[in-house]
Amino acid sequence: LSIRRQRQMCIRDRFDALMAARPGDVETLYSLALINLELERLTVAESQFRELIQARHRSDEAHYYLASILQDRGATDEALRHFGQINRQSNAWLSAQRQRLQLLVDEQRYQEASDTAGEIAEARPELAPVAANLQAQALISAQEYERAAVVLDQALAVAPENIDLLFTRARLNETLDDFPATEADLRAILSIQPDNAPVSYTHLRAHETVLDL
Repeated sequence: LSIRRQRQMCIRDRFDALMAARPGDVETLYSLALINLELERLTVAESQFRELIQARHRSDEAHYYLASILQDRGATDEALRHFGQINRQSNAWLSAQRQRLQLLVDEQRYQEASDTAGEIAEARPELAPVAANLQAQALISAQEYERAAVVLDQALAVAPENIDLLFTRARLNETLDDFPATEADLRAILSIQPDNAPVSYTHLRAHETVLDL
């Protein structure tokens, strides 16, 4: 065993002893669940996160970690349910919605994915471009290129100078071998942030070479 893992197991044993001495201490239970998760004792961690949810202690974090365990196991519907129960004000909320959206796209549940992106935009209007970008990236990962293009075009109609949306659309057009469209988006990025787009500039030079040929 590595030194790090030995230390983790030692810490786990100490928390096990604490739980035996104070069985109602939910904060100790939360720490123990995290340790078991890191040690990949997933069945034990899952049970402990469920117990925390039942006790309504650190519920948002417990829902998030439990959903992640379920996602890895392939229990998609239950994972989606737990991701969806995280409070919108929680620090874990946006990350949960990101994973939820990716799961929905992977399952080809595109309308629900669109609804999730809408929920993000409704809950935090300033994150509407982020939500659209997440949805588009998930669709691109699923090779749903036409759907991704529609999402990006609609989002850029509202936020035409959003760098992330422009770059995602440039990557999409590159995948589709539409080099003029790729170049147009990369040029737009450089016009907005001429000193903050080294990757875009590299791609632009490559596409200019292709176009010259």
